[in-house]
Amino acid sequence: MRIGYVLDLFPSVYQTFVLDEILHLEEAGLEIEIFSLQTPPAGQPQHGRIEHLRAAVHTLPSPIAAPGETIRANVALLARSPRRYLGALTLTLRHPSRILLLSFLRGVALGRRLLHRRVQHLHAHFALGANVVAMFAARFAGLPFSFTTHALDLFARPVCLCPSLRAARFAVTISQYNRNFIAQTCGAELSEKVHVIHAGIDPAAFAVPRRPAGGRPRLLSVGRLVEKKGHRYLVEALAQLRRAGQDFECIIVGEGPERDRLTRLIEQHGLAGQVHLPGVMPQEDVRQLYAASDLFVLPCIVADDGDRDGIPVSLMEAMASGLSVVSTAISGIPELITCGREGLLVEAGDSASLAAALSRLLGDAAAREEMGQAGREKIAQEFDVRRSAAALAALFRAAGGSGDPQGTEVVAR
Repeated sequence: MRIGYVLDLFPSVYQTFVLDEILHLEEAGLEIEIFSLQTPPAGQPQHGRIEHLRAAVHTLPSPIAAPGETIRANVALLARSPRRYLGALTLTLRHPSRILLLSFLRGVALGRRLLHRRVQHLHAHFALGANVVAMFAARFAGLPFSFTTHALDLFARPVCLCPSLRAARFAVTISQYNRNFIAQTCGAELSEKVHVIHAGIDPAAFAVPRRPAGGRPRLLSVGRLVEKKGHRYLVEALAQLRRAGQDFECIIVGEGPERDRLTRLIEQHGLAGQVHLPGVMPQEDVRQLYAASDLFVLPCIVADDGDRDGIPVSLMEAMASGLSVVSTAISGIPELITCGREGLLVEAGDSASLAAALSRLLGDAAAREEMGQAGREKIAQEFDVRRSAAALAALFRAAGGSGDPQGTEVVAR
């Protein structure tokens, strides 16, 4: 079976889980063809496993940058399928917006390409526009489509979430929390089309045979420098630890609009010699940091615009490496971490509680080891990408054959 993947950007250093999913779908016997709506920035670090990708990757030209191709595609599809074309155009004009118009035009371009390919099903990641492109392209090409939702595309900037869910054969989301949110947003009936498949990783890729002992305790945080990651509360908690006489080093890996604010906070609290912001790093270097650290922390919050994390992949990676973790009890994170078993969960936005949790684990190596082992087991049992890919492959095959996936709850456990 041949699946077309529609992605806002591929490859992306922030979405290695998408690459891993595709690689394991290929291992499961599916053929994948990738359509990226944007061109990746030059010089961006990439996951080393991209070399193992068999799928062809196509970048769709911007409708604005390639007006000639856009006009030809629209004329061709209007002549071939006037009812489908005019129906999709009517939907677009009924709720006019720049992103919806661009999605329509990209859907036209992709739909025309699909007429000459062997793709049997379209699948998009994120309801930020890729879902709408897939919806229109599938309509023009006469194909079923589906999409996966994560976090930003549900809580802050969804694009046609409910209409695209209504048109989709099925949808996938990464947590039961998200599925409940969709039910509240789009209604219980539409939420029956949504399947919970936890995003997964390859546990073996992060296994650490022996963690270095002794030396200055190292805390690690990995995630984009954006409001919802809660890094400012981490810096404030670290300042409290320093005032209490706790020695440590902290590395916060990532890049984003919060960098300047975090840099000022670090300097304000006199932490420049202990807290480091190295920016974006290749996945292989991040793995080495997991192996060389003592504790992982990601104090996620609900941002002012409502955005929040789903289940952060960096938490999964840290747990797979055997690190005990500290995070917050928001969104789907409690589906990954049971407080007191795999790590500690504190109230979001509470730097004092965060400092207390960090102090507790920094002072108890046995507890860190016990929680780290429990975390490894949790990832292997419930968040292995092979299980996730197998569950997704089953949905694709059902959608492309006689089976109907609607109404079936699929949780990769």
